[in-house]
Amino acid sequence: MHALEEISAAFGTTFASAIQHAVAIEVEKVAKPLREELELLRQLSDIHVNTSEACRILDCSRGWIEKERSRPGTLISVSYLDSKPTYSRASLLAYQASRTPKLHATNRRKKMPVDSPTTAW
Repeated sequence: MHALEEISAAFGTTFASAIQHAVAIEVEKVAKPLREELELLRQLSDIHVNTSEACRILDCSRGWIEKERSRPGTLISVSYLDSKPTYSRASLLAYQASRTPKLHATNRRKKMPVDSPTTAW
């Protein structure tokens, strides 16, 4: 490769990199207000449901959801209409998505050693 070709290739790479950076900045300028507007629309369109519907969404009991809503740091958002709790449907779905099935310590199967004899029934 000649010196001029090397300089040209280096310049092309630098120039392309500068264009990518400039485009990313411009896209972010446009995208940020759109993200903010989308979040506002999500908040405005959030539906609140009663306790029965919340229990159906989470497949849980009334007692469980009452305990969970008072737990500090829970994802479940609750408001009160008169004295009745109403739950943000979006927060219920976010809570449901964040849960991962975990085995209770007493329900885990104990592995039997390979060389131990098993009792036949």
